[in-house]
Amino acid sequence: MRTTLAACCLFLSALAAFAQEAQSVSEDYRTGSFVESRSFLRKERDAFHEARVFAAKQFTKRWGWYATGDTSDFDSRGSAGVTYRPTAWLRVGIGGGFDQSRRPIRGSALVQVVKGRVDSTTLIDFGSGRARVTHATHYQLDEVTRIGVANEPSFGFGPRIELKPGKRVAIWGGAFRDTRAKRTRIGLGLKAYF
Repeated sequence: MRTTLAACCLFLSALAAFAQEAQSVSEDYRTGSFVESRSFLRKERDAFHEARVFAAKQFTKRWGWYATGDTSDFDSRGSAGVTYRPTAWLRVGIGGGFDQSRRPIRGSALVQVVKGRVDSTTLIDFGSGRARVTHATHYQLDEVTRIGVANEPSFGFGPRIELKPGKRVAIWGGAFRDTRAKRTRIGLGLKAYF
């Protein structure tokens, strides 16, 4: 399953790069496509590593598509769908996908807002009897630095900072508090935008 998901992610990445070259609609990197490697650490023996891909592109001024997938040592999932942009600062989407559970069919919904220096992305992934909400809201301090808050499924909610030293690369870090498990994890990530 992980091999299939990785192949799908690579295919979607190539498709997104092709679509980016072909399109004339401008895309803000804050709501665009990326590949990410992430680690969440509490103790050395309690580390969690994950790879994620997210792609969102416009076909026209109003309509587009999105696809997302992530894989870790114990779980993999992916989804894709259509998006609609009613205004220049709002994108909404709905789609479906698969995961590794006994009931593998999933649904997903996407909401992205970019208004001035503020950007917010929420991805709701539902299926297998539960919903997973991934959310991040950032404020752009300058060309390099964004600060904000994020909610990561299974890891919690907390502050996050992202540094973008290059045009297509970013690193981020944050502290996420899981109130159910009563633990805090440090999250670190490396992103490549395409």
